[in-house]
Amino acid sequence: MRDKLIKKATAVYLFAAVAFFVLPPIVRSVWICVPVAVLALTCALWGGSVRWSATIALVFSALGDVFGGLNMFLPQVGSFTVAQIVYATIFLRLGRWQLKRTPLAILPLIVAGVIGSQILPQTDGVEFVGVGVYIAVIVAMSVSAMFVECKGWGVVAMGALLFVGSDSIIAWNRFVEQIPHAGTLIMSTYYAAQALLGVYLIRLTDKPHK
Repeated sequence: MRDKLIKKATAVYLFAAVAFFVLPPIVRSVWICVPVAVLALTCALWGGSVRWSATIALVFSALGDVFGGLNMFLPQVGSFTVAQIVYATIFLRLGRWQLKRTPLAILPLIVAGVIGSQILPQTDGVEFVGVGVYIAVIVAMSVSAMFVECKGWGVVAMGALLFVGSDSIIAWNRFVEQIPHAGTLIMSTYYAAQALLGVYLIRLTDKPHK
């Protein structure tokens, strides 16, 4: 039953994600949250503390999508800050520090350092604080993802790195300079990241919620 649910949810997610790119711009601001909302609902159908935590992360991600579609930057940052904190707590519970993976964990630190050094000087006040905090939490999320011990941890690592990449494009495009086809790059990497993280966490479920 679980495998069938996962396959159906994945198919719906992929359909909803692809549909986003072909829908008229006026519809995208509403549709943008649908793919991640599908994953959140799927997580909510199964028991286990990891799944409930993942549901919270996905719900706040979907909320961030809504704010992003409405061009409400700070509420978007706030929603994704909560999502990244929850993701980080999940990955910390699923992993432990391993010396051989440390070089991989350094990668998001380097990316965050480069991006942060360029965008933070372009912000001030509440925006400076919000962006600074978000950089810190997404680094925590991505670093903790590199040390997940469960089978298939590479999926989590790739999802985390795609998340960092997507948000880096958002930040660079907003604060430094316009990137060609930024919207497509942002959403394709973002949807791929959420698919990898969400489906992986759903697959860790032992029993369906009753």
